[in-house]
Amino acid sequence: MRTPLRPLARILLARQEGLNPDAIEKENLKLRHEALREKGRGRAQFRLVILCASFVMAFGAIGARMGLMAATEPMEPKSSAPGAEIIAQRADITDRNGRVLATNMTTHAVYAHPKVMVDPKGTAQKLAEIFPELDPKALERRFTDGRSFVWIRKVLSPEQMQKVHEIGDPGLLFGPREMRLYPNGTLAAHVLGGTSFGAEGVHSAEVIGV
Repeated sequence: MRTPLRPLARILLARQEGLNPDAIEKENLKLRHEALREKGRGRAQFRLVILCASFVMAFGAIGARMGLMAATEPMEPKSSAPGAEIIAQRADITDRNGRVLATNMTTHAVYAHPKVMVDPKGTAQKLAEIFPELDPKALERRFTDGRSFVWIRKVLSPEQMQKVHEIGDPGLLFGPREMRLYPNGTLAAHVLGGTSFGAEGVHSAEVIGV
């Protein structure tokens, strides 16, 4: 309930005591302004809390999404349309008796994003210990020359993959790959041709995948 600026009871009492009734009005007006100021301050604080909470939730959702994308392995896109599934792998090649001459094997490759590496020099040295054919100095130069992507090894055994993982540098990443495997070695190679990954070195029957 709103308090009147000139309450009759206080005005009459002030006149009896010989006081100025206008002082009562000024006092009540001051109290009313202070109450309005406190109410406005509380409303502004509430809006500020809501705004801060909205920013925290928005940036939290963005951070969670970025973390999820960074933690997942890169994959080839697939069609979402019904009945339009994309078949990425090559078909097996068999002879007339059904014996497999060429098939696929899933393996992993390791690559680097040098711009997010913590210790390029130490990482290059540890990779050279795992893969003796790599030159640690040349690898370090590739990590520090400003490029954003570096292939390290296209085929990894499970043991090598575990050792690379134990290095712990966030700039080292793994990607699944399909490797072409020929169980009979060079048998019928003049007909089959050969390929390693995807369309690398495709010849003869591998061109059409029959």
